[in-house]
Amino acid sequence: MTQYVQNFDGCKCFIGDFNAICSKNEKYGGQPVLNSNIAYFNNFIQQNHLIDLGYKGPAYTWSNGRCMDNLIRQRLDRVLTNIEWCVFFSFAAVLHLPRLASDHAPILLNTYRNISRSPPNYKFEAMCLSHPEFLDKVREYLPEDSDENIQSKLRKLGGFLTEWSRTRIGCVKHKISFLKNKLLRIQSWRPTAANIQRENLVITELNDYLIMEDTYWDQRMKQQWAKDGDRNTRHFHLSVQQRRRKNTIIHLLVDNQVCNGVHKAVKEIFETACLPDLLNHTNITLIPKIKNPESPSDFRPISLCNVLCNIATKFLSNRLKPYLEEFICWSQNAFVPGRQILDNIIIAKEFLHSMNNSKAKNGHFALKVDMEKAYDRDSWSFLGDMLKIMGVSGIAHSLIMTCVSTASFSINLNGSPQGLFRSERGIRQGYPLSPTLFIICSQGLSLLIIQAEIQGLYQGYKLNRWAPNINHLMFADDLFFFGENTRTNVRNLMKLLDDYAKLSGQMINYEKSSIHFSKGIHVWMRQTTIQDMGVRDMAVEDKYLGIYPLKSDYQISSFGFLVDKLTSKLPGWRIHYVNSAGRTVSQNLLSLQFLYIPWVIACYLKGVTHEMKKVQLLLLVGTFA
Repeated sequence: MTQYVQNFDGCKCFIGDFNAICSKNEKYGGQPVLNSNIAYFNNFIQQNHLIDLGYKGPAYTWSNGRCMDNLIRQRLDRVLTNIEWCVFFSFAAVLHLPRLASDHAPILLNTYRNISRSPPNYKFEAMCLSHPEFLDKVREYLPEDSDENIQSKLRKLGGFLTEWSRTRIGCVKHKISFLKNKLLRIQSWRPTAANIQRENLVITELNDYLIMEDTYWDQRMKQQWAKDGDRNTRHFHLSVQQRRRKNTIIHLLVDNQVCNGVHKAVKEIFETACLPDLLNHTNITLIPKIKNPESPSDFRPISLCNVLCNIATKFLSNRLKPYLEEFICWSQNAFVPGRQILDNIIIAKEFLHSMNNSKAKNGHFALKVDMEKAYDRDSWSFLGDMLKIMGVSGIAHSLIMTCVSTASFSINLNGSPQGLFRSERGIRQGYPLSPTLFIICSQGLSLLIIQAEIQGLYQGYKLNRWAPNINHLMFADDLFFFGENTRTNVRNLMKLLDDYAKLSGQMINYEKSSIHFSKGIHVWMRQTTIQDMGVRDMAVEDKYLGIYPLKSDYQISSFGFLVDKLTSKLPGWRIHYVNSAGRTVSQNLLSLQFLYIPWVIACYLKGVTHEMKKVQLLLLVGTFA
């Protein structure tokens, strides 16, 4: 197959049973797959610059059909294509169909999807800044002496720029093709002063449109590591195609007039403590949380708020931040200046390590709690009370509650806003003020735990007799509780969590929550606690803040996900369209990213660094060592 790929030019598509998997996540049950087998198949994909089209539907295409204890399922069937095929069939999709009589599920390759798209709202295109008429047109539609508010001006400007972009800029690709043909004709003429002048004018205009094209694809590619590379619109175009295929669901102008209008509008918001409906309208974009999302719970709603609203709320957030360190408990390390995620990781790892060596009969437990849709469930009345406890009152309190409670929403489906509705609770993700408000609400849980500890109703965990008593760790909505494994302590913790849920509007998903016990606890005591809480026993594969807390830091398998993450950043088809200078820059930037990731709590093992070096070598020379 490799020989066929390398010797045959044109569109190529391979579909069927490859009898191999790309990662350990593509297998369920049975013996673990050897890393060498996975690497061999990935090398074939990388070296031949092929693209896996992904899938919609069930994750596995093969099953041995046995009972649960001996059940094995794998994704053995897939569709691999080259770049040319993806460009030609840009809307192609793969669907896994139901598995009936055979042990393999049929897969359907649909090369033509009729995706209905409504006309999108006006969106600012960065390439317009390259056009010489752009700023003049903006000044024309945003006069300083006008009595209109900034919202009306921007609405009219958006309508005008939509028509202006269509008539004055048009399709950049077609314009470049037209100018190239025009330049070719002029350069074939006899050289004269007039012809040379025409040639220079066309070259200048062509260069402007080439810059526009680069800017257009760079804005859509959303990858900073290739931002300052060579002009490579084909690379950008393919990157955008990949992102659109994955995300498909079955502005600020620097100009005096604009700045003056923005300053006036923001000042009016703070003076009146009122936010106009137009400014507080939000478009919600659904970002997939998993590789092949199917239900609404598989998406993360991100709010795209109005620029003027973002500016005003950013001011509010910056005013609250200096007081967070005094008000927010030390155990909450998210969004507080001077605190970091690494603190939670180190403490959690140390506590679990200590519990694994403990031989106490009653022992202790570590409970990892899952909050269901935490941002979307916060009660507004509870938020208002927590702000008053923090000392926020008057206009600031009214303005914050207005920003939260008067928002309206539309949902972006395949690039077009749909529907109009309002919410009755929750905090928008992607809103500048939301992280600060969320940890202020979560402080209510810390206050309840501290009060219970003072009253002797809840006992935490100590590493030794001289160490401080620690009962919980928080990083936004990631919660870890530590305590003595007594029936009274467990029931008091459950009551405390239920009280917090009733006050704040939060919902704890006990089915996804998990618990780990110290080594010396008897099995019947573990089962009693698990039944009382309604949770499951913590598995080795469970994650906390991006790490595996129960895995050893001295095993290569503990860092396998890290190598997979680095490899996923460098698909083989991308390498084919980046020159050597771009590869060197990209390799350096990726290496820096992995110096500051949260799981660097131990030195990498030699085998891990060897695998990472192989991936870096792939980026530099285009092949594995």
